[in-house]
Amino acid sequence: MKILIVSQYFWPEHFRINDLAITLQQLGNEVSVLTGLPNYPKGHYYQGYSKTKNNDEKWQNISIYRCNMRPRGQGSLQLVRNYLSYAYQAIKKSKILEEQNFDLLYVFGVSPLTSALPAIYLKKKWKIPIILNVQDLWPEYVTAITGLKNSLCVCILDKLMRYIYRSCDKILISSKSYEQSIQRYLGTSSDKIMFWPQYATVEKVAKSKVLFDEMAFHIVFTGNIGEAQGLDIAIETADMLKDFHVQWHFIGTGRYMTKLVAMVKQRKLEKCVIFHGWIPETQVPQYLASADAALLILKDDDVFKMALPAKLQTYMACGVPIVGCVKGESKRILLEAEAGIVTDEISAAGLASVCKQFLTCPKERYDRLCKNALAYGKAHFDKQVLIEQLIKEMRVLKDEHI
Repeated sequence: MKILIVSQYFWPEHFRINDLAITLQQLGNEVSVLTGLPNYPKGHYYQGYSKTKNNDEKWQNISIYRCNMRPRGQGSLQLVRNYLSYAYQAIKKSKILEEQNFDLLYVFGVSPLTSALPAIYLKKKWKIPIILNVQDLWPEYVTAITGLKNSLCVCILDKLMRYIYRSCDKILISSKSYEQSIQRYLGTSSDKIMFWPQYATVEKVAKSKVLFDEMAFHIVFTGNIGEAQGLDIAIETADMLKDFHVQWHFIGTGRYMTKLVAMVKQRKLEKCVIFHGWIPETQVPQYLASADAALLILKDDDVFKMALPAKLQTYMACGVPIVGCVKGESKRILLEAEAGIVTDEISAAGLASVCKQFLTCPKERYDRLCKNALAYGKAHFDKQVLIEQLIKEMRVLKDEHI
């Protein structure tokens, strides 16, 4: 198949769509990507990229077409401009792709879902199907993060999402809890929606471990450091547990990191809270191999109750028991898997309680949690099985549109 991935984010930015694109290409498909100039998360263009040059390139035999979108910059207004400029500029850029005869469009639906608009334009122009992979549930995600209450803005977002969801031929959801929210935009019962969870992009076997302090209990968090994660609670908990020899390791970057670093300095927690920054995904298992537990936390909001963060699959693939401070779908999975200790009291006190349970956990129970995490991940989030499901759906859609 000839597949065009439409995604505001792509390599050298670090998103899971990179792995999917490589995998589809390696399986014999011809994959191209319509994306923007890399600028996430710091908000300025990466070195070597600019609006004044042709930024199209090849990576892993994948053709990348980059539109001249605005960088994220700083502040909400700049972020909105960034979102809208990608949608507009990607449509302009698509003119050079008209003769390529793609079979299918695949939209990687992290925020913003306005990134689906260029794909909808191309669907109507080229008469080919769209698969939308919903990672962040809109408009709920927007209102949760921004606190947006303006009725006119909410109404506009609502109509926009109805248009986007109804324009897609297949909607992949990373959490089963998303289905009801999306279904209301489709109007009638539909087979458009398919549960397709994220898979782990790391392997359990680590060639080596990262050397941590042997005297401490180590909790590792990996992934985006943004507002949705509620990591300020983790810093407060670190302060509460600073006499319990607990060390916290944060791996990743994001817009919220500056605030967390300031909190750590203000509370003088530098010895028990360590920010490792971004590391290559291939090295993540080395950190998790040295972890006593992995942290899964989300803010206390209805939209995050429905979410199933991709880091959960990574933790399970590495056989690490999970410190859960979550509600809803994530809590349900952790309890079903018996892969960690979880509280739905989203507070420093709630998280501290779970950590203390880990500190006194009998070895037999601890080993069982590790084993359960690995087994559940393999049974439910296996990469090969999920990729086969996706390719099957792609072929069905392609054949229906011939």
